Amino acid sequence: MKLVTFRVATPIGTFTRVGAIHDQSYVDVNMAYARWLADQREAQPYRMANAQVPVTMLEFLEGGPSTMAAARRAIDYAVTLGPSRKGPAGETIFYHGADVPIAAPLPNPPSLRDFPGLLQGESPDHYWAGRRPALAIGNYEVGL
Repeated sequence: MKLVTFRVATPIGTFTRVGAIHDQSYVDVNMAYARWLADQREAQPYRMANAQVPVTMLEFLEGGPSTMAAARRAIDYAVTLGPSRKGPAGETIFYHGADVPIAAPLPNPPSLRDFPGLLQGESPDHYWAGRRPALAIGNYEVGL
């Protein structure tokens, strides 16, 4: 399963969704799971889908194996139903890849690593004075 973060434009704004690539389309994993839950006669399919298969990639990845298993179940079910099927209230599940823009996998990462940092008030010229530029790879520094 290949995951993608994509953006969907709606009348009330643009939303970021987690999708799985299937053929030339993206399957909205959260909406596919909501469809599966609704077809299983779940009383609150959206609430359950948001808890089990979140719409943001960070929450999705934090969900671990249970989220991945639910996503696989949802994707298999949506593919079985076909691309014309909709969510419980008529929402789109399949998006043609050319019609929606993809976003960064983690649009708002919780941390950034492996970048040069400056102390407060330090200028770049002061930082590099007497130093050779180096490339840091993980915990190793390679002189240039």
